Order: sequence, then C-alpha cells, then structure tokens
Amino acid sequence: MVSYEDNRAQTKDFMGEPIALKDNTLKNRTKIRIIMKAYGPSIEKFSSVTQVLSALRDAIAAHKALLDRNIIHRDISPNNILFGLDECERGVLIDLDLALKSLGPLSEIPVDFRTGTRTFQSLMVLRSYNLNPVFVPEYDYLDDIEAFFWVFAYIVFTYAPNGDRLPFKDHRKLPQWLWNDGSPCLIFARKFTFLDSPSAALDAQDAMHPGWKATCCDLFLEFREFVHEISYEKQRLVYKGWKEHRRPAPDRFASLLAKVDEHYASLLGMFDAALKKVAEAGIDETCVEDSGVDILLILQEPIDERIHLPNKATITKADAKALNPTFLNRAPKGSNFKTEETVLVYLKRIQTLRKVWISCKKISRCSGDRAKVFQRLDPHLAFNNRNILKLVVVLFEGNIQMQAQKWITKNSA
Repeated sequence: MVSYEDNRAQTKDFMGEPIALKDNTLKNRTKIRIIMKAYGPSIEKFSSVTQVLSALRDAIAAHKALLDRNIIHRDISPNNILFGLDECERGVLIDLDLALKSLGPLSEIPVDFRTGTRTFQSLMVLRSYNLNPVFVPEYDYLDDIEAFFWVFAYIVFTYAPNGDRLPFKDHRKLPQWLWNDGSPCLIFARKFTFLDSPSAALDAQDAMHPGWKATCCDLFLEFREFVHEISYEKQRLVYKGWKEHRRPAPDRFASLLAKVDEHYASLLGMFDAALKKVAEAGIDETCVEDSGVDILLILQEPIDERIHLPNKATITKADAKALNPTFLNRAPKGSNFKTEETVLVYLKRIQTLRKVWISCKKISRCSGDRAKVFQRLDPHLAFNNRNILKLVVVLFEGNIQMQAQKWITKNSA
C-alpha cells in the first residue's frame, strides 16, 4: 500500500434518520481511499499450470494475512487476483472496496447475495436470498475460502492449462453453476448439487481439459471435498441455538471458525503438494512463445525424413530430452537447441501447428463456403504468429489460400 485516506464520508450522513438504521438492519458504511502499487495482469492471463496454482496459493496466503489483521475481503474473483511482479509474490489479492473489519474470523455484517460476483459466491451467501433475515449468518472467512474454490473451478473448466480459452462448443459439458443466468436460489441449487452429488467428481473430470487431469485433478477433488465438508456443516448449523427471533444471532459456527489456522494450513498444503507434483513430473503446460526459429523447417522436409514428434496431448521435458540430440544435428546454423527447455518450447510450437492443421483439414472438408473457413480459424491465430499463417497458406490451395493471404496482409504487415 502506498497511501490511504480513512473516513472520507459515512452513508448515515446522507440517509437522515431511517428506522432501518436504528434497528440495526441497515449498516452504516464509511468511505475510504487506498492507493496501491500496480501489479501484473489478472489470473485469467496465466500461461501455465504452475503460474495459476502459484498465484492462487499466494492469494489464499494473502487472505490469511488480511484476516490476521481483522479484515475479511468479501469479493474474491479472478479480476481481484493478480500476478505479482518479477522476483516478488506470485499472486496478489487486490480490491478491498467491499472488505470489512472483522471480529477475528467473523464479521459483524450478515451475508448478502447482492455482495460479490454471483459465479463465485459461497452457498451461504446465495442462500441469504430466500432465508428469513433473522437466520442469516454473519459473513466469515470461510465464505471467502469457498469463493477461492469457485474461482479455481471456473479456471479449470473454461481454460486449457496453457491459458487458452476453451472454445464455446466445449461449454456444453460445463457445470451449470458457471452460467450466471439464474436467480441466487437457482445458482445455490446448482452449486449444492455439484458439491454434494456422488457423481459430481466424475462429471467434473469429464468436463476438464486433459491437461488439467494430468496436473492437478487431485488438488481439485481435495479442494472440492474441503469446501463440501464446510458448507455441509454450515447448512446443518444455520438454525442452531435459536429460541426466539433476535439479533445479534447466536455464534452458530464457533466450532468451525475455531479451526481457522488448521483450515488455512490444510489448504495451502494442498497447493504446495500440487505444485511439487507438477515440478517433479515435468508436466507443466506452458504457453508457446515465438523463439525466432523457422517453424517450417521440419514441415518442408520429405515426410520420411522428418523428426518423429510425440503424438500426445501433453509434451513433457522427458520428450524434449529424448529428442535433444536429434534437434542439435538437424538444426540450422545459429539455432539454439542446447537445452531441453529450448527443445520443449519448439516442440510445443509444433504441437500448436498440428492442432491448427487438423482444424483446417476438418473445416475444409465440411464447409461449403471456403471463404468462411479462414474466419472460423481466426481464434486459433489470435496470437498473430506469422509462421503459422504461412503454414495455413502452404496447406491449402485455391480460394482458401487467397483468403489466408489477404488475412496475412491485413494482420501481419
């Protein structure tokens, strides 16, 4: 934090003397202003499994640090989790405009379905939509922890492990709670089913990109079970201790909130174990970068002389190590293939080409209007890799070649 101003204004000064303020159902709010350092982009701009897991892990640790200072965030979402700067924290938690001063793990403000982003709200926050106001519990740190799970699930189900947004056609498999098109009551029912249904774990794995299954499926299932146990216990205790309709509500969740240190230690341990697994297995999905090597080098050679590339969904460092001597012998003068890391980047670039090539072939066979083919390929070429555009031209003739050449002239000059 660079600077801050507290008590700039209070809502009670603009409301007169409403009854709701007197009977404590309407809370007074104080306006403050905080100036923070600029950090990296949103967590949705990740390029590898390690990057997204590290950012989430550090954001959860930051949340614990806020709680230790009696602050509860209340607005956990992808836009509020940023990547840290180089040589600093891997993930940064921002946007405290909805944050509250807390009494340890519990705030003084009841949960409210109008606070936060619907897709990432906890079950108890959503339930406040149709729960008798006198039974609505206060917002606590576990509501934010559950929101971290929904952020993680959102990323796993809508992105590939290298950061590419999954095509819309794949969304039919997604859990229905991801669609922010229903009432809080409906989203609550969908999320509750996702956590409680015995088949939900299998359905989730079926909806995941294969790369996520190989890298952090165990983490996802453990995190889901962690949230399920807590949310189930909250639903069980929500009416506990009520003898009459009164405020403040009895401390129904004391047995849960007493485990605050245990909860954070368990959750951070899950992420640390997952990061260790990814590092040891060398199975991280990394975004393909342009290393300046001519991508058409191998593709222009006779088929029987090309380097044999692994036909796998996920290319690992082990594959790169096995092919490293071959790349050293076949590489043009000036190319740098001395390390497995360089070979890995090159292999993944070729893997991307292969996917684009397959897409081109499928579309060319089924499309009656060749002029529309390249428009449908446009999302694959959004990263503006000129060599991939060259490849598309090489693969096709006639009308599609002309369309491709026009696109290259327009977008890659």
